[in-house]
Amino acid sequence: MLMRPVSYMRFNIPLLAATAFIFTFAISSGQTAPAIDLEARKASVANLESHIAQREARLEEIRQDVVTLDARIEKQREEVTISTGGATQQPSLDEAVDIGHLLDDARKDLRTDVTDLFRFYDEFARGRTYINGLKENLAARKAWLEKNAPAGN
Repeated sequence: MLMRPVSYMRFNIPLLAATAFIFTFAISSGQTAPAIDLEARKASVANLESHIAQREARLEEIRQDVVTLDARIEKQREEVTISTGGATQQPSLDEAVDIGHLLDDARKDLRTDVTDLFRFYDEFARGRTYINGLKENLAARKAWLEKNAPAGN
């Protein structure tokens, strides 16, 4: 029985030749990586600074919404928990039912406002984290520009 030699590696000769050709002439022709557009990098820093300022303005709006909502919740809490003084007679059944409905509505409003408050707090915390990431990115971009700026700029 004749045994054929086993070829563990099969080469695609035309592909290898083409690859060798490309590397040989690309390297020897003096081609370099594309030039970095320094002005575009500087513009990206300005754009990022603008984006951060917009985000911080939005966070300030959210913070103000939280303060306003917190004050409203405190007022509602007082209205629900503090009864009006000076009542000398017991309310009628209809008045008692109306008072019960008013208290239920006040509790629902309070619950909704507290839910909104937590949502605002969450949005504020996520926004602050996002802005901190943007500021780190901005600092890295500025450091890169300082390190890679051409002489005379």
